[in-house]
Amino acid sequence: MPQDNCSPQDDRAPRDTRTPQNHRSPQDGATPERGGRGPVLRRCGAPRGEHLPGACTGSPLTVLHVSQPVSGGVARVVTDLVRGQLADGLRPVVACPPGGTLGAAATEAGAEVLCWSARRAPGPGLPAETARLARIIRALGPDLVHTHSAKAGLAGRLAVRGRVPTLHQPHAWSFDASDGALHELAVRWERYAARWAARLVCVSEDERRRGVEAGIAAGWEVVRNGVDTHRFAPADAAARRAARTRLPALRGVPDTAPLLVCVGRLCRQKGQDVLLDAWPRIAAGVPGARLVLVGEGPAQHALRAAAPSDVIFAGATCDPARWYAAADLVVLPSRWEGMALAPLEAMACGRPVVLTEVSGARESLPPGHAPRCLVPPAAPGALAHAVTALLANPRLCALLGAEASCHARERHDVRRVVAALTRLYGEVIGPSPAAAPQQCGRCAATGLSDAGDAGDAGEPSRVGEVSNADPLGAGGAETVARHLLRPLLWLRSAQLAARAALARIVRTRMPGLLAWRSWLRGRLPGLAAGDRRRGRGRGGRGGRGRNRGGCRSRSGRGTGVTPGAGAEGGRLGGRGVGGHAGRRRRCAVRRGRTVTRLPWSPRQDR
Repeated sequence: MPQDNCSPQDDRAPRDTRTPQNHRSPQDGATPERGGRGPVLRRCGAPRGEHLPGACTGSPLTVLHVSQPVSGGVARVVTDLVRGQLADGLRPVVACPPGGTLGAAATEAGAEVLCWSARRAPGPGLPAETARLARIIRALGPDLVHTHSAKAGLAGRLAVRGRVPTLHQPHAWSFDASDGALHELAVRWERYAARWAARLVCVSEDERRRGVEAGIAAGWEVVRNGVDTHRFAPADAAARRAARTRLPALRGVPDTAPLLVCVGRLCRQKGQDVLLDAWPRIAAGVPGARLVLVGEGPAQHALRAAAPSDVIFAGATCDPARWYAAADLVVLPSRWEGMALAPLEAMACGRPVVLTEVSGARESLPPGHAPRCLVPPAAPGALAHAVTALLANPRLCALLGAEASCHARERHDVRRVVAALTRLYGEVIGPSPAAAPQQCGRCAATGLSDAGDAGDAGEPSRVGEVSNADPLGAGGAETVARHLLRPLLWLRSAQLAARAALARIVRTRMPGLLAWRSWLRGRLPGLAAGDRRRGRGRGGRGGRGRNRGGCRSRSGRGTGVTPGAGAEGGRLGGRGVGGHAGRRRRCAVRRGRTVTRLPWSPRQDR
């Protein structure tokens, strides 16, 4: 099937560590000049090449956006923010892994892009990823750091730790994606890391409520997602036919066929497996309907294997607006979200949507659409019923689509988002009349101030100093271990405590053990002489056992390895010397304060 591919998406960090053409390393030195865009927020007036501490009066506000997802909804949100902030006179810089669409889109918008290699999920490489990001922040010296998604928030807040004003935007909580021990670890991390963020920016009121219920104490701000309403314009019937003609994946599909489209990363979060479970009932209720899954992801092979023949996999796309224009109905059966971007884009294009009731879904729908367009998550039956009712009624679809378009353009325009975040930036880093003079981010990142080096003043600097020898700053490795791996440290502490208790027991029992060893050497002369020979000997009745010298015996005959002669080994084996011998008598031999329990009484053989 032909695909409308932009670039494949992979969870792993690329093996090729070379810097792509659209990425720039912070060590390159030169940065593009961006003057004359209007007197908005201005903080640092030093030249770009060499920054002078304390010269904080006149250049545009530098905002570093850190994002690990390089495609999908988060990448589109960051790209729209960068484009809007450039138009408002700010200097946005994007740090992201190579690949995907984010780097190229941000570069095309006019922003500087820095290469930060990082995996999507936390792992053993987290300290190195944090160190790389700390070097980027130290070299760039931003006035504010804005992290997007859980992984960027993890590495970014560990790298900065409050030295530079930081905003974290989770775009759906990481603990919603896990359960068990991982869920508890994620909740504990978010509770602790909230102290390093000046604001936690949520994209919906539901997302903020989830954070409060999890016990996260922070400065909250709700800025709902927005879309570019010029790019995602309403599409009429003529635009629908034109879009179906231009898309290669729809060749052979009749123009009049009801088309259901799902745009999103192919993964468990987006719930395409639930949609495939519901599709046979939808196809039976709406004859001739077709389903298109747009996107790529880790679950694509499993989904392809489970999908029937009338389901189209279109692959990743650089322009989802064409798919919204071609669709009759857009569906997104997510298991968790913050506020999904795809439904907002579809509504801006004039298409009704069917969503699962997760965070942000009810807030994104127009008033009165929830009874028809909202279903429980992971419920194929309810999803099939809602989709069938809308696809079988084109007039209702057109009416809901027109209402959705007006709602999206009025409530979810990206320009409203950019304005709200610009105001928030000013609140976070704006100088206060009663406060001390503010430092810019570059001064804070290097630990310098107007008074010169902190050591000259005779007191330690209040701003944490980042050195080349320790990219994470003072105690950075300890911060990673203590605040991210705290449950593992608890387990290690328990292991060490158990070892210490065992060592104390051994120390208190050691005199008795030494006395038993001395007595055993007296009973076995061959052990003291070091004579090790193999031997056999006859012995009395006794169970199978093994003594400390290696003697092994069966009932009636002693065979084994013993330091003494074979007869001696058989005799000891026959007497049941060892762990599971026959009847054994015990006695206590007192050695000072220590009481040692021996397997049998030394007086027994006299």
